[in-house]
Amino acid sequence: MTKKKQTISATSQGLERAEKALQRLYGTQQQLAKKLEGAVGRSTIQKFFKGEKILVDKFREICKELTLESQWEEISGLVDSPDSVDLPFPQTAKPAFEKQEDGVDFDELVQEVRKKVRPYYEERYGTLKVLGMREPIKLESVYTKVKFLDNENIRGFESIENLEKVYRQVNRCKFPSQYQGKKEEIKVANDKQYLMVLGSPGTGKSTFLRKMGLEALKGQEGGFKHNCIPVFIELKRFTSSDINIENIISKEFRICGVPEPDKFTSKALEEGRLLILLDGLDEVPTKNSTNVITNIQDFVENYNKNRFIVSCRNAAYHYNFRRFTDVVIADFGDIQIDLSLD
Repeated sequence: MTKKKQTISATSQGLERAEKALQRLYGTQQQLAKKLEGAVGRSTIQKFFKGEKILVDKFREICKELTLESQWEEISGLVDSPDSVDLPFPQTAKPAFEKQEDGVDFDELVQEVRKKVRPYYEERYGTLKVLGMREPIKLESVYTKVKFLDNENIRGFESIENLEKVYRQVNRCKFPSQYQGKKEEIKVANDKQYLMVLGSPGTGKSTFLRKMGLEALKGQEGGFKHNCIPVFIELKRFTSSDINIENIISKEFRICGVPEPDKFTSKALEEGRLLILLDGLDEVPTKNSTNVITNIQDFVENYNKNRFIVSCRNAAYHYNFRRFTDVVIADFGDIQIDLSLD
């Protein structure tokens, strides 16, 4: 009878995921150790984050505290087994990916990767910290649909300030009929392959992007009708002029435990199976902005089968993105304007 393995360790990919959870939840190993005092010792926690072997029950306890309990086997690199963890170590499950060159339906791979990405995305981008509340809350529990002005309506005004002025001059109840009309925000995202979302600070640009990613991850059950996997990228991370968007996407998949992330990223981009969410164009450091803009536009041209949503503050938007449809979130302080895309 095969003897079950009593100790396991995290793979490099698993450690990267654990480190991110640690930074988000506790900041340091010392704080985590205080939380686990009496259950897991400090030295065991140190071994865990060094990639050294520790007892299986301690390994799972640490993962549980990092809200990664359901992912402990992926973090340890173990292939699922019904009655034993005594497996070659480390080992990563990648049955479908090994068949990529054998003509396996790429839709199946997309479904498989979506399942891996969803818990990570929901944990990182599907919650919000609300002032005065100790625990984060689910984004979808407080999400309010946004409304847009499209290119045609925007061009009718010299500026957003003039648009607001016209609204206030009309009877504070409605815009003239030529500017009325409603359209669901999810329909805008479905209709426009390249979407530039503009708006003032605090109007919900980032939240809208996150929400579209959540909808895409629901597959056929969600409102996003394209078979894409979302990748959320905060552009403020582009602190260097030397950026490689494909590498950044591949790293995101690697963190999610996707086998052969470089290979899958290349294939997914080629097939147009990604929804790339680029948040905060205005947050790119000024010294890097020209290079970043050029890189993004070149990337879009090279992988134009994919879908893109970019967000930016309207006051900072001075660019002309090829292919993109510009929309502005209609929100003027305490006034809710009932205006959307025609």
